[in-house]
Amino acid sequence: AFLSRLPFLHYFVDSIVSSKTENKMDAGSIAGIVIGSVAALILFIVFLRSSIKVVQEKEVMIIERFGTFHRQLTAGINFLVPFIDRPRTFTYRYVVEQAGHVVLVEKTGLNVVSTQNEVLDFPKRPVITRDNATAYLDAILNYKIINPKQMIYSCNNLPDLLSKLLQAALRNVAGSLELDQIIEDTSSMNVLNSQLDQETSKWGVKIIFVKIQNIDMPPDLREVLS
Repeated sequence: AFLSRLPFLHYFVDSIVSSKTENKMDAGSIAGIVIGSVAALILFIVFLRSSIKVVQEKEVMIIERFGTFHRQLTAGINFLVPFIDRPRTFTYRYVVEQAGHVVLVEKTGLNVVSTQNEVLDFPKRPVITRDNATAYLDAILNYKIINPKQMIYSCNNLPDLLSKLLQAALRNVAGSLELDQIIEDTSSMNVLNSQLDQETSKWGVKIIFVKIQNIDMPPDLREVLS
């Protein structure tokens, strides 16, 4: 009754109430816009990262669509269908010799295949020669992947397979030679190249060379030879 007698005061109170309501609505709208913008930006970045792949020189990326081979990406900028095209990932796990120590190398989540010449320095391998002598051969293997698709789909953990293949080949070749032959002329082991290359060709891998770096023997045998 009192406010009805003072129309100006009634109008002033209504203005304050409506102003507060509008401010609350404006704050809520701004917060919604900010959250929506951040979400849209994140989705855009994810979309961009999954649709553009940059491949370096002498590298190849295998792309699968719905779990099957689709195409190979070569050096340069490549465009994919987001969330449908996916790079094929693979894992390398093997042992090498570094500074006289055996080291486990593990590389997971790889999605790029290198087509450069690669060198693997494996630990010394024990062999028994034709004259029943025991020796330890320190060999390095130089190889090159010439068919990335064939390598990805025909073998698992390539360096480990090469290590086992080299070990078997070393034993076979050393078993056909006498210790003196191996020590005096390591080129007698060159037959390893052709043997390994014949086996690895079905994996899309080319063996460049196998080289015997060092020949070690048990101390008693070394004394006899000296």
